[in-house]
Amino acid sequence: MAGDNKCVTEEHVHDHATEQRAHKLSMQCWKSALRARSGDDWREAVDLGRQAIELVPQAPEARFNLAVALSGLANADADPAVRTEAAATFDAARELVAPEALIRYSGEAASLLETRLPQLAAEPVVQYALGVHLAALGRTVRARRTLTAASDDPTVGERARAALAEVPEPVIARSAGVGRNDPCPCGSGKKYKKCHGAVA
Repeated sequence: MAGDNKCVTEEHVHDHATEQRAHKLSMQCWKSALRARSGDDWREAVDLGRQAIELVPQAPEARFNLAVALSGLANADADPAVRTEAAATFDAARELVAPEALIRYSGEAASLLETRLPQLAAEPVVQYALGVHLAALGRTVRARRTLTAASDDPTVGERARAALAEVPEPVIARSAGVGRNDPCPCGSGKKYKKCHGAVA
């Protein structure tokens, strides 16, 4: 019927009004996360994200936004159970993305995590998620650095170590212009002799 906001195909019934409501709740979750300063603020963002997913469970955007809110709540409350849920939610969002869209999704996700959420840069679950997205983009040095940082956390460390094992070691050849005390060309910030020069 024309007036009920539904498209009927052989495969499914698509309810545009529900999808729009879920998108609105998801964006409210994201905006609440950007403004959040306290545990109560993060809990409000989590509630909005959960409502969005309840309406449209297969939406990667809503799951990503909920994962960000859960990460903020985990950071505010130092709650391992919330941290575990945040990591699982980041993974679930990524799994919902079509393979042909994964690079674009990882690029957008990495950009949002790095530029819009500086207050969560040290949160282990954000480091884990960022590392996974950077690895998908082929940014192996930064991916290894963030995953290594997350691997020390007792809650998400196992996930981070598993992801780190999938990221290849960067191959850095010593050029004539790199001295032992110069910064390593891999970008780690360490001296060459303490980084890739140590294995040469």
